[in-house]
Amino acid sequence: CRSLQEHAAEPATEAPFFAGPSPESSRDAGQDGVVRISVDELVAFWRDPARAWLEAQGIVLGQEEADDTQLDRDPLKLDSLQEWGVRNSILRDRLEASLPAEHTQARLAGDRALPLAELGTGLWNRLYPRTAQLAETVRQLRCESPLNVSLQVRVGELDLELGGSIELGSQGASRFVLLYRIGGYGKASHSIETWIRTVVASCAAGEALGCILLDDSLQSGQLPLVRGGIEPGAARELLALLLAGLLEGRRAPLCFAPATSAAYAKGLAEEPNQEVLLEAADGEWYQDSNYARGEGLSRHAQLAWRGLDPFGPGRLASWHAWATSISAPLLNWEAAS
Repeated sequence: CRSLQEHAAEPATEAPFFAGPSPESSRDAGQDGVVRISVDELVAFWRDPARAWLEAQGIVLGQEEADDTQLDRDPLKLDSLQEWGVRNSILRDRLEASLPAEHTQARLAGDRALPLAELGTGLWNRLYPRTAQLAETVRQLRCESPLNVSLQVRVGELDLELGGSIELGSQGASRFVLLYRIGGYGKASHSIETWIRTVVASCAAGEALGCILLDDSLQSGQLPLVRGGIEPGAARELLALLLAGLLEGRRAPLCFAPATSAAYAKGLAEEPNQEVLLEAADGEWYQDSNYARGEGLSRHAQLAWRGLDPFGPGRLASWHAWATSISAPLLNWEAAS
């Protein structure tokens, strides 16, 4: 653990794909020399390190432009992302403002986020009940006040302060991290977010807080997915590693990606052979099928790693270190729940 933290505070040894030095870790420090990071920034980094590195260089990729001929036409059906947007709007309106269903439906129809007439009504009647049920479950469990986070962590020669808040729920005398989203938790990026928020909450609360995962697939009367807590001492060690990775990943593309590193860590538990492990990671990174695209095929990863071999000989040790330090304890935590 200590070697990874010290490594994160050292100057970058490899320049990015364009000319010019990588930014120093201390560039974000305030006048008091403390680097301040929010919980949301930490989560966003580990969900997509390639994207976070590009943003640290001031490179922000916009959304790919849709066919503008479609913009003049009223929608007849919605794709999965558009449906997710409708359900997310329902959830937000019910939670944040307790707005009536008619208000949300009228706003979405006015924004052409719903199909016209009976097509839109039918879609609304299909999407609204389950999403509203999720909102009601969240409201019943959610604590009035979130857990405030203000943690000081030393990484190498740098002082860091982690701030923000974690939403909590309660049942009786028990408190837990409350997580909810539209669409479930099937992706590795969802798993790492769940784990990081639980790690941070355990550090901030000084006790092993578990978490409850809610989504709109939960049927009435069905029990939600529950994950166990993490002891504060272990959580502090994990948090130091997570912050060390963020610092390193701001200076050069980090040899980590949630699904790719999870595949490597799973392989390590089953077949500790370097060639087999590299094949598993490479297959996940470059996966291209009708069901999934590997993390290495994203626009952010392709730009961040342009001109570099992510699995080159000089980087294998780094992939191994981050997979065993981050992905392995995450997988163990999930398996124990």
